[in-house]
Amino acid sequence: MTLDTFDHAILTLLRQNARLSISEIAKQVNLSRSAVSQRMTRLEQTGIITGYHAALSLSSSAVRAYLIAIFQTPNCRSYGKRLGIYPEVKHAHSVAGDLDLLIFVEAPSMERLSQIRDEISAWSEVSSIKTYPLLADVLGSCP
Repeated sequence: MTLDTFDHAILTLLRQNARLSISEIAKQVNLSRSAVSQRMTRLEQTGIITGYHAALSLSSSAVRAYLIAIFQTPNCRSYGKRLGIYPEVKHAHSVAGDLDLLIFVEAPSMERLSQIRDEISAWSEVSSIKTYPLLADVLGSCP
């Protein structure tokens, strides 16, 4: 599916605030409410919009980390589905190079991060997994 500038504008607004009304989105992108509603339905049906989520603040003890996974047989789509059972896994990207998946985790504690890592590491297809906890966001805010 090809996205046009209106689709991108709608997606940008929804990323910023998933609770915006269709009327407010229509006003901001300069389309009718029915046009925005149709576009959002199409974006949902094609799987570009997979849901609407609340952004929750993490406690001060929360841990953010990247897990880098290498698999014996790269089949990133099936691994992505398996990662979906962990609400703490926020992103999982297949990447080019020496690794297969770059997994971003936001866990409430180091103990939970370790548990998730151990469970993924136990998958028979995993050759290796490395953990990189985040220390600070050097562009501004700190985790």
